[in-house]
Amino acid sequence: MRIVVTREVDRSAEEVWAVLTDWERQGDWMPATTVRASGGAQTDDSGAQTDDSGAQTDDSGAQTDDSGAQTDDSGAQTDDSGAQTDDGGGQGSGDQGNGQGVGGRIEAWTGIGRLGFLDTMVITSWDPPRRCDVMHTGRIVRGPGSFIVTALDPRRCRLTWEEDLEMPFGRIGRATAWLIRPLARAGLGIALRRFSRYVRRNPPGGR
Repeated sequence: MRIVVTREVDRSAEEVWAVLTDWERQGDWMPATTVRASGGAQTDDSGAQTDDSGAQTDDSGAQTDDSGAQTDDSGAQTDDSGAQTDDGGGQGSGDQGNGQGVGGRIEAWTGIGRLGFLDTMVITSWDPPRRCDVMHTGRIVRGPGSFIVTALDPRRCRLTWEEDLEMPFGRIGRATAWLIRPLARAGLGIALRRFSRYVRRNPPGGR
């Protein structure tokens, strides 16, 4: 189920990125949601980092082959930062412990009281102040998602929120996707409208 929402924001790309990826502050603008960074990549009993499939990863969270070389999902080797790089400087590993960088982990609880669901995520791409990709790994929400920040001028940018989610509950979930999609899209749209107001009133570093 693919959902894409966009909104222009009257702040610079750098300011939007800083507030957007301050995970603990997402609860200030995301309805009925509490978010926190849950640390870096998981480790197995030997201390080696692993992803959700159990494959070993290096310090950046990237999978490694038997030689220890980093690989992406296609098996291609990546650079020492744990991410493929582009001509503009590429993607960095950042601070995983704060959910800032490839391999960082985030948890979001959406609901009221004890009624709701936990959305666990691992960051798969980190390219500030342009793009953050995550993989949702929870029981209810699974699949890739992205925040994309596109500068329009020095004081304005476009924020795009993309989700490409697997429907839970098998055939029943897939059969109801036509009903869930507009509701989910409306929820994301409300969140972006709230974010646009929030970032104008609460610049980076403020509360």
